[in-house]
Amino acid sequence: MDGTSTLSEPLHVDTVRDSTPLVSQKSKYFYFFIPAEWVYKIDHPVNVNNHALATIFLLLNTMIGAGVFVQAHIFRKSGVVIMLFEYLIIGYLNLTGCIILMHCSERKKIYEYSALTEMILGTNGAITVDVCIALGNYGNLIVYILLLGSLLTDVFKHCSSWYCSVEFLTILPVLTIAVPFCLIRKFGHLSEVAYVSIGVIFAVVLLVVIGGPLEDNSGSGNVNLGDFVGTIQSVGGVIFALGYITGFFPAYNALEDKTMSNYETIFTTASIIGVSICFITGLAGYLSFTSDTETNILENFDGSLGGFFKLAVVGHLLLYLPGDFVIMRDSLLKLSKQEVEDLSDPVYFTWTLVLFGTVTLIALILQISLGQGGGVIGVINITGGVLGSVIYFIIPGLCGIVELGKEAKDYMYEKSVALVVFGFAAVVVVVAGIAI
Repeated sequence: MDGTSTLSEPLHVDTVRDSTPLVSQKSKYFYFFIPAEWVYKIDHPVNVNNHALATIFLLLNTMIGAGVFVQAHIFRKSGVVIMLFEYLIIGYLNLTGCIILMHCSERKKIYEYSALTEMILGTNGAITVDVCIALGNYGNLIVYILLLGSLLTDVFKHCSSWYCSVEFLTILPVLTIAVPFCLIRKFGHLSEVAYVSIGVIFAVVLLVVIGGPLEDNSGSGNVNLGDFVGTIQSVGGVIFALGYITGFFPAYNALEDKTMSNYETIFTTASIIGVSICFITGLAGYLSFTSDTETNILENFDGSLGGFFKLAVVGHLLLYLPGDFVIMRDSLLKLSKQEVEDLSDPVYFTWTLVLFGTVTLIALILQISLGQGGGVIGVINITGGVLGSVIYFIIPGLCGIVELGKEAKDYMYEKSVALVVFGFAAVVVVVAGIAI
């Protein structure tokens, strides 16, 4: 690989086309510190030029969301030894999928997932990618809002007033914090948000690693080293937590230094950090509470300290979900042959608010009908294990097989075949786990 070669410009140039100036020069901000030009359609290009660190945090903020908080529960179900191998295999294959896509995109000079897939696998391949990303991220958003409502109601569980209901505690922060960020048009502009969001995650890791052993764990049982049935039921949760390929090209298109060596270093670094955070959180949480480990590890922490971190995680989720939402919205628009840059403000605002409103409504229905945090594991298994396997493993593998061929260096053909085989196997395992 030529570490000094510069990647060509992306297929979708980061500009606003055929736009009409709708923002007064005096209106600098849309909402607090969100610049108006990030939201409204304007008459000049809005470029994003993130440096390497910002891009790493963007990728981490695509990867580390609600999934990190259920990893301890997955350790409890699968067992410590099996989980070690799961993390090594799934983490490596996720990274391999990204490397293969980057090689394919360099050959085709296309740097957008569905457009690249269309060029290599045809129209049906592109539709498959956009449908899986849209449905997968839709499910992800439901999980985030479910956990958000669950954490807030747990913090205010001794309050019986109307403003402590799950409906109010969910809708208020979503409307005042998440929605304004979801109105940002470009994924790359969320890099500043990612710093705060990932900072909270680092704090939670410290809570679990340091605070977990200090909790009263007298009722805990023996450590589970391996459970076959538990693994089948929870493998989707690991795939859900470790995947970030949906943000792979949006993060690249917002990168200032678009060289192969630079970006490969960036996404490899993000992958190692993300896998390590999820593994450490899951292992430390499970070893601290073993058989008492809750679905959401934060539910194991009571008192003022636990309440503080639950509120902090609520903040993380509110800042995390706009990234998945922006990617989902873009995929839905591609399916209807539209680009977010071309939408007028009324259409764009309507699209965003209606889409986000349906996600919130479904999450609230699940929350009320199934109880606190109800449906989280089921949604995670479907979006991570089924839809995630398609976009993380199967599609990149097929692209590698078709585009790179047997003559490719570094065993890319064999790796592509392995991705496809693993992806289909994961889908079968996850579906079987749901049925058990």
